Amino acid sequence: MEINSEKKKIILESTLELVREFGFHGFPISEVANRGGVAVGTIYYYFEGKDQLIQELYLYVVDLIFQEALKKDDASMSFKERYFIFWNNLVDLYHSKPAILSFFELYNNSSYYSDEAFVREGKFYKWLFMFFEEGLKSGELKPIDKEVLAVLVLGNMHTTAKVKMNRSLRSGNKPIDLDKISKIIWEGISNKT
Repeated sequence: MEINSEKKKIILESTLELVREFGFHGFPISEVANRGGVAVGTIYYYFEGKDQLIQELYLYVVDLIFQEALKKDDASMSFKERYFIFWNNLVDLYHSKPAILSFFELYNNSSYYSDEAFVREGKFYKWLFMFFEEGLKSGELKPIDKEVLAVLVLGNMHTTAKVKMNRSLRSGNKPIDLDKISKIIWEGISNKT
C-alpha cells in the first residue's frame, strides 16, 4: 500500500511541475510518466484521465497548503503571533515550491474550478474561517466578515510570494522589505484599542 501511495504522489508531483511549465493542456500524460519514472499505465491505474488527474492534483495541493498552515500553529499563542506564523509559513512554502502557488492560481481561475471543488477542498477553508473566528472572538480582529478576511489576507499573501519569487523590488538602490506587507495587512485588520 505504501508503494502505491508513493507512486501516486510521484505522479501528482510530476504533474504539478508540468502544469507550472505548460499549463493544463500543454503536456501529455506520457511526459508525466517520463518525469515521474513510471509507466503510462500506472497513471491510468490511479486516474481515469487528465481531467481527473488535475482534479486530484488540486486536492493534493490544497492539502499541502493546509498542512503548512497547521505546521507551527499554536492556539495558546496570541492571535497576532499566529497570524504572522501563518503568513510566513505560506509565503515560505510558495517561495520554496512555486509550482504550488502557480497551480493554485491557475486552477482557481479555470473551468476546472466549481462550487463542488470548493466544498471538497473545505478542510483548509474550514480551518481558515475558524482561525479568523478565533481572532474575532478574542477581539484582536476588527469585526470583518471571515470571507473578506480570507480574500484580503490570502490575496496579499499570494501577491507577496509572487513578487518575492519573480523579482527583487528596489527603491533606488535599496531593496524593498516585503515583510512590511504582512505588517500593513495586520494593521488594517487588527482591532486597535
